[in-house]
Amino acid sequence: MAADLQVVDFPHGGQQVRGLSSKAAIKKGQEILSVPQPVMLTDEFKLTEPRFKGTKSPLGLYLAELAKDPDAAAGKGNEVLSQWFRSLPTMQEAREAAIPLAAKEEELQPLQGLPRLAQLPQSVSAQRLSLVKDLEHYNHEVAKSGEHAALTFEEALWGAMMVRTRGFSCGEDVSVVAPVADLVNHSHQPNARWTCDSGKNAKLSLIAKEDIKPGEELLINYKAQSNPGAEVYFKIYGFTDGAKPEAWTSSECGKLQAAQLGGAPVLDRAKALVAEKCKLQTLEASM
Repeated sequence: MAADLQVVDFPHGGQQVRGLSSKAAIKKGQEILSVPQPVMLTDEFKLTEPRFKGTKSPLGLYLAELAKDPDAAAGKGNEVLSQWFRSLPTMQEAREAAIPLAAKEEELQPLQGLPRLAQLPQSVSAQRLSLVKDLEHYNHEVAKSGEHAALTFEEALWGAMMVRTRGFSCGEDVSVVAPVADLVNHSHQPNARWTCDSGKNAKLSLIAKEDIKPGEELLINYKAQSNPGAEVYFKIYGFTDGAKPEAWTSSECGKLQAAQLGGAPVLDRAKALVAEKCKLQTLEASM
């Protein structure tokens, strides 16, 4: 980590979340952080290996494979990657954090057919189905080679979840995860952005979009090109703050409030999102 950067808890969605800030002032256009290729994990060089070839989530399978023995996976002397693996949340911790991909299938059923939220269980179901096929291929190939242990579905799901919630796109077809880089939180009004160069000399760089004061949280827009609504961030990452302000319609709110969501972390988070967006709708209607 750059000498002036620090990990600090910041308020996000009514809870404290780890994030990054700088002890020193940062100028617009300045490179804040650079992550070199040795500590980046990417699917760019793994697609041709038999156990990954043709799978939809090669990097997720690779992470699950490495997580079985982080010290050996990181390589001699690469303590950064080894420590990073140990810091990653378990499936249970991810479930408690309301990350949809970690939720139990029955916990997502109440969202079926609801406005704004119906895509969440559909998306999770599709990802799980795709992962079953990937896992069958992976385990078949490692059984033939004998070079790696088979993965369980939960291990593979964990890897896919890490890529989905912590990964970056590097160019058109390359996915990347990297220590420290995954600490930068989201806002629809970001003060920084990531740039990424792929290839053997790959580098992930965090660049300031504006002047940043000491102690101010470093923020990027996870979906800068589309800038979608809060329900999209919820579907992928499990958080509901940081999206553009948007009130949901009275018709949507009526159906969502009647569902009386709650009782599991992902449903509690959905209930809070409904309360927030329907409060905005009420305020706009009264103006």
